[in-house]
Amino acid sequence: MLEGPEKRVFDRLKDLDQDFSSWEQRGQDIIDYLIPSRTDIISRRQPGAQKTQHINDTTPTDALNKCAAGFMGYHTTQSSPWFSLATQNRELMEFPEVKFYLQEVVRVMQGVFNSSTFYSQMHEYYIELAGFNTACMWIAEDPANFLYFKSIPFGRYRIAENYRGLVDVVYRVYPETARNLETEFGRDALPDEVKRVLEDNKYEEKFEIVHAVWPRTDVDIGGIPEIFPFQSAYYLKAGMTAGGEHVIEKTGFFEFPYAVARWSKDSGEKYGRGPGIDNMPDIKTLQKQDKAILKADQKRVDPPLDIPPGYRTAIRTGPAGLNFRAKGTESISALHEITGDTSAANVSIKERQDRVKKAFFNDVFMMLQNLTTGRMTIPELMERIGEKLTILGPVIGRLHHEATGPIIGRSYGILSRQFPPVLPELPEALVDQDFEIVYLSQLSKAQRASEVRTNMEAVNMIFAVAERIPEIVDNINGDEFAKDLWDLTGVNQKLLNDPRAVQAIREQRAEQQAIEQQKADMLLAAEVASKAGGALGQGVGLQ
Repeated sequence: MLEGPEKRVFDRLKDLDQDFSSWEQRGQDIIDYLIPSRTDIISRRQPGAQKTQHINDTTPTDALNKCAAGFMGYHTTQSSPWFSLATQNRELMEFPEVKFYLQEVVRVMQGVFNSSTFYSQMHEYYIELAGFNTACMWIAEDPANFLYFKSIPFGRYRIAENYRGLVDVVYRVYPETARNLETEFGRDALPDEVKRVLEDNKYEEKFEIVHAVWPRTDVDIGGIPEIFPFQSAYYLKAGMTAGGEHVIEKTGFFEFPYAVARWSKDSGEKYGRGPGIDNMPDIKTLQKQDKAILKADQKRVDPPLDIPPGYRTAIRTGPAGLNFRAKGTESISALHEITGDTSAANVSIKERQDRVKKAFFNDVFMMLQNLTTGRMTIPELMERIGEKLTILGPVIGRLHHEATGPIIGRSYGILSRQFPPVLPELPEALVDQDFEIVYLSQLSKAQRASEVRTNMEAVNMIFAVAERIPEIVDNINGDEFAKDLWDLTGVNQKLLNDPRAVQAIREQRAEQQAIEQQKADMLLAAEVASKAGGALGQGVGLQ
């Protein structure tokens, strides 16, 4: 029986369940009409049961999958680096040891991401984010691959926010088999009921688990070192054990182990809104329209029949079917003539399909594909989808803030604590320094393209004015302009010389120019002397 802080932590789940109750039907609608592969929230169908009975037109599901694939391919692609690290203090980036450390950290992290479950789970994460408009990723340490990632299905978790609007409380409720509980926690930590199940070799019998994570400042459950700012407890729910809820394990975390992102969020709400929820009226109407068109086409091809009396056998309407009737009996005819043109309905369906596709930004990702393959330049891209990228901008910003940023931060924390070390030694210059993430993906580059274009236009205007007012060029700091342009375009920092190398190149160039100038002066002096000598030889006086 739970008591004290342990009971207070567990009882908080009731309040979080109450907060989530108004989202249950929305989530079930999204499963029924958009993502039938997901776990039910209200309905409880058996594994393998038919779940597509509400879907006649797969356009919305296809649009969602393309949206998730677009984020995967153009924001967190596995095929090329999609982020780098930098210091907030720009001067530190001029130190070779700092640049080397950050580049090595990114190289190691991307290698670990490739060998872990990161990319497979990020695709699931994007489907959750675009569909349910809230997504939750579990980031944990893995003995085999250092990092383990798992996208948690919507409806399996409850969340709470801190005063800054960031999720810092997650309660995850999920079924787990006795075998997996023993593997994860050890038999000694399990209650007697689970041990008896294991002794009876019923390894696949399931128990309902609650995993709670919260800030230590909310409740100190006890038994967890104070060094951890976040506390965690695994509970076996009541009804699974005779003595009520049972604490299986208590532990702590240096970083919050979940990354919970929302597509967008209304004031006063904790769960997200976005294309999956906002376009559900269009999605439901599309299914009804498609069903009606199918029914009309079926009636036209196989209409109801008017059968007069006099037929001696059962009516056979199949190919080569033989029907016998008494002499004088009228032939079978359609009960009524099926009339009406469905072309207008088909146009309406096409318009609604296009709206759904645009709601999931399929047009943006198709344009980005043209940019990647070289069929379109960045200025052309901005001309066509600049407004769409503006609309998508807040989503990308929230994604950086609530998803990829926390995932990278948590991953770096886990890797930095490995022994033997997997990351290079931290340079002394970076002690107590904060890092910032620089995103290098095609989506981030496309967003920054407008800023690049604005900067280039400003410089071109200055050079145009410089034809009449040359001194205006003195206002341009070429080195800083080059660095900013490098950052905005996301080009690898290895390709940019550090300031000391730049200074050496300039000194060498100046020295070479001085030598060339000295040679030119000497040649000029020799030429002048030669001309002067010739003039004296001819008796010409010099004034």
